[in-house]
Amino acid sequence: MKKFIWKTKGQTLYWLSDKVKKSKVPFLLTFKLRNWKNNPDLILKKIKQNFMNKNIAIRSSSINEDTVTTSNAGAYESFLNVPYNKNKLVAEKINKVFDSYNKKNVNDEVLIQEMIEDIAFSGVIFTHEIKNKAPYYSINYDDISGSSTTVTSGTSTYSNKTLYIHRYSLNCVRSKRFSKLLNSILEIESLFNNNELDIEFVVTKNQIINILQVRPIINRNALKKSDYMLISKYIKKLQLNLKKNYFNEDKIRKAIPLFGQMPDWNPAEMIGVIPRKLSYSLYETLITKDVWCLAREKMGYKKSKTRSLMYNFSGHPFIDVRTSFYSFIPKKLNAKITNKLVNFWINNLKLFPQLHDKVEFEIAITTYSFNIEKEINKLPKEIFSITEKKSIEEAYYQHFFKLMTTRSQGSLHHSNKEILQLNIKLEKIYKNNEISIPELIDLCRLYGTLPFAKLARHAFIGTKLIKSLAECKAMKASRISTYLSSIKTILSEMLEDIQKVKDNSYSIKKFKLKYGHLRPGTYDITSKCYRDIDPIEIFGDREINKSHSKFKLTKLEEKSINEVIQYYKFPFKDAFELLNYVRLSIQARESAKFNFTKVIDLIFKKVRIIAKNNQFRINDLSYLSIQDIILIEKQNSKKIRKKLSNNIKNNKQKHKVFACMRLPQLIMDPNHCAVIPFQVSLPNFITNKILEASTKFLIDYDYSINLDNKIVFIESADPGYDWLFTTKFSGLITKYGGANSHMAIRCAELKIPAAIGCGEQLFEQLKKCNKIKLNCASSIIQPL
Repeated sequence: MKKFIWKTKGQTLYWLSDKVKKSKVPFLLTFKLRNWKNNPDLILKKIKQNFMNKNIAIRSSSINEDTVTTSNAGAYESFLNVPYNKNKLVAEKINKVFDSYNKKNVNDEVLIQEMIEDIAFSGVIFTHEIKNKAPYYSINYDDISGSSTTVTSGTSTYSNKTLYIHRYSLNCVRSKRFSKLLNSILEIESLFNNNELDIEFVVTKNQIINILQVRPIINRNALKKSDYMLISKYIKKLQLNLKKNYFNEDKIRKAIPLFGQMPDWNPAEMIGVIPRKLSYSLYETLITKDVWCLAREKMGYKKSKTRSLMYNFSGHPFIDVRTSFYSFIPKKLNAKITNKLVNFWINNLKLFPQLHDKVEFEIAITTYSFNIEKEINKLPKEIFSITEKKSIEEAYYQHFFKLMTTRSQGSLHHSNKEILQLNIKLEKIYKNNEISIPELIDLCRLYGTLPFAKLARHAFIGTKLIKSLAECKAMKASRISTYLSSIKTILSEMLEDIQKVKDNSYSIKKFKLKYGHLRPGTYDITSKCYRDIDPIEIFGDREINKSHSKFKLTKLEEKSINEVIQYYKFPFKDAFELLNYVRLSIQARESAKFNFTKVIDLIFKKVRIIAKNNQFRINDLSYLSIQDIILIEKQNSKKIRKKLSNNIKNNKQKHKVFACMRLPQLIMDPNHCAVIPFQVSLPNFITNKILEASTKFLIDYDYSINLDNKIVFIESADPGYDWLFTTKFSGLITKYGGANSHMAIRCAELKIPAAIGCGEQLFEQLKKCNKIKLNCASSIIQPL
């Protein structure tokens, strides 16, 4: 069969209308510019006759639209819900559509179509991934608003639902509505003899599929055939792995598993969705292999049955959510209630998957707080008895009380002392550089990430405590926000030092000595550290905003907080001691992170020496695990170098293919590697400010870009991105990150409006906008 020769949008739909059996093309009428100019009255009469008692859509159908070389998607005007019988209005809209064509041609058309009513869902389906033509159907849809345009316009909260389906795993689709839609798409592919299509559709409540547009996918960045085939191979391999090792009958009968990219130690934010081997293995070795649970055990939480928290699924890091939930429960709570709690939280997350990055605030109970009664009352009486609920509250209370005592190994005081030991040991290392990578790893685990993991939990507890004051009406949310922004962290110190560098009262050498170890992407060796960058060049001569107003409780706030402290029997003598704990916990976490990353920097220095001595490029070594690099440090031989060279080559190839694979934020089923639902993420809004500004997407350092008064887009961020806060950017939007993440703390501290953790769909959609409105007060982001 010959491939279809593409015509205008209208002519393509005419051609398709009498051929489809599994879908329908709504009735349409097209006319050329020359006909409109010659006899507009005749055309208006035809519209009245053909669309009696119906609202119409007046759409573009230019000869420069939907071609094999350019789509011009969204470039021209279209108007919806125009009354068919208002000639003057119809004529005005038709003229506006024609006027929107850049280069007018007498053969340009306008398309008139009846509006679809009783819409169940609508959207756009790409029959291959638009970015690289990977073998996925990509369905971006809205099944809430009842509108046919939210997806194409991107103007709705509901326009960012996406479902990816592996083209060769359609048997895994369980949804009847999507199975029916895909069958209709397969028919259209066959009719056009083309499986690289962009199709706009509307499905009515009685399941009639309406096709509004078909055009070719315009993208010349197609995968190699071998890579294309490998994607399907790895999908099948992962599917078998999930079925055999995690979702087999025996495991499901005992405890249904659940894996997520963002819960707990959120690897998507810390090392990325598809990290290279060195980043993954270093993060795993330093934290997620066992340090994370050792820290929680010292803090009085349950001893985890499974030590490892993070799993690698086709190059994508995932957290074992069940294991994570188990580790949030006090060790004194009995096993029966513990299992009931974990199962309830797992089922709740399945019901509300959009909360995947907020589990510690919205799903699980992880600490005693001022809203503990409310959290426990949410537990259904059908599952938890009154006695069990009392046991849960008592267990969390006893756990909290012990944690606040300075003699506890898990206390804030004890953990702070441990992290101070790190700097003493680092001073010795700086004087004598004879230390191996394994020794640095042991040092970092024992005196760096272990106390940091405890301090990070204390910072979460502190944040949870102060935020729960709003729920018991002891303090307003706006005042809590003001208090959090008054807390001075290592960032404030760095901002002041940058100003001193600019004023020539602090040397660049001293600045680099203090902050040189920081880098955007803590675990990414390919990311430049501050030591390799001229701070004047990156921070420029912009004014530094380092205002930190001293926070003072009102008499009423002090009284109200003291009353709830007494009522809930908290181990704080008064409101000031409580606020002091919150402040110290946040400051300690940020300081600990700043300090343990010095050891990671030392590890990377060792890796660079190994690279130089063995004629490897740093970029190449980023594809090896830290264990591989230790091997060459211990046994430097030709045989090992050859073996590692092969590993680099294989890992590069795998990483390239893994980067083209789609996996969901939550894996609840082995088929989720083939049918991939992307959740509508709910951003974490910081401050209550409202802002309209131009946008700028940042990948890495870029000294030439002026960020003044811009809303900056970054995928995720750690301390290495703190240079951003020396600029006059006005707002921040990130793809990944939780309510208690590094960037959330930073933005709260400096009172910068932000939406942290928007999720892939919303983030990718918004970063295309030149200007947006960030309304943190109402939790809305609106393209302008």
